[in-house]
Amino acid sequence: MAVLIPRRNPLFRPRYEEQIRIAISDIVAKAAVTTEERQRIIRRMIGTQTAKEAIAGLAPGRGVFGLTVGQFSLVDLLYATIDHLGPCQIDLSTWSAATTDVADMVALIADGRVQSMRMILDLSLVHRKPEVAKTITERFGRHAIRVTSNHAKFALLSNDRWQVVLKTSMNLNQNPRMEDFDLSTDPELFAFLKGFVDRLFTTEPREYGTAGAAKAAFLRLIERWNREDQEVPA
Repeated sequence: MAVLIPRRNPLFRPRYEEQIRIAISDIVAKAAVTTEERQRIIRRMIGTQTAKEAIAGLAPGRGVFGLTVGQFSLVDLLYATIDHLGPCQIDLSTWSAATTDVADMVALIADGRVQSMRMILDLSLVHRKPEVAKTITERFGRHAIRVTSNHAKFALLSNDRWQVVLKTSMNLNQNPRMEDFDLSTDPELFAFLKGFVDRLFTTEPREYGTAGAAKAAFLRLIERWNREDQEVPA
């Protein structure tokens, strides 16, 4: 029987990969099924359903998971969720973005539905779509953007009543293919990702830099986290 041998990630030295494996094993061993996970709504959306229909039933302690065939985009999903939650703050992480979708996000800010916004982008977006990167910077401000080695796609939406995590396979562009999304009101998950975003914005420089500089900054970030974790008493 063939044995799959994992390829080593060139970004990390072996000790990092071993520490990651240990950390994941520890998380799995301690994981418990939360009340929200038992109350998740699961939807197969293979028709002409709207984003509003997709998130129906989202409530504190109840999440929504959906599998789509591209009938709506991430922007549509964000619009529907914000309409459900009311005006809120957003932290958005994406690998790619389109100019029209960025303009739609700007419209949300202009009409007051998005009270503040931070974005995490991949450096490749700057090289592949410089006009999009320029638009994002001009509209949101360089202080609201961080560029790093990034392929994570999620959004954090919050206000006085809600803390919602949107995890998705969608980028900030049109998605004419099968995609998934997972809306969660789990406060621990929200706090974990919010802490990550806060730390990234504190430690990463505002400048785009080069691919090498982005990778170096990413490695410094990992080293700093590893050092801090080791300093925390057991």
